[in-house]
Amino acid sequence: MSRQLTLQATLILFLSAGPSAACDPEEMINELRAQCRDAITSAVTLIEPLKPALAAPDRNTVESKIKEATELCNSDKYSDGYTVTAKLARFIGHLEARSGIAPQL
Repeated sequence: MSRQLTLQATLILFLSAGPSAACDPEEMINELRAQCRDAITSAVTLIEPLKPALAAPDRNTVESKIKEATELCNSDKYSDGYTVTAKLARFIGHLEARSGIAPQL
């Protein structure tokens, strides 16, 4: 009988706790936005050492892609934002290779 009461008490406690923050849609959206922005920040960190040596067209391409990815993340189009960020990272790698800069791992 003690075991049955323990199970009932556990069930009551579990059901009375309510939804966790992970189940809150607004919190989930905020976390997705934060992760998307973190990806953009990582790409921006990669381009910082190259910025002074970039030609104007390359600099404009990088800045427009950063802006595009940020707008996509802010408008809750996370997969599109990640795609643009991944393409930006590949472009940065191309710029590094073209400039003869060894990547830092």
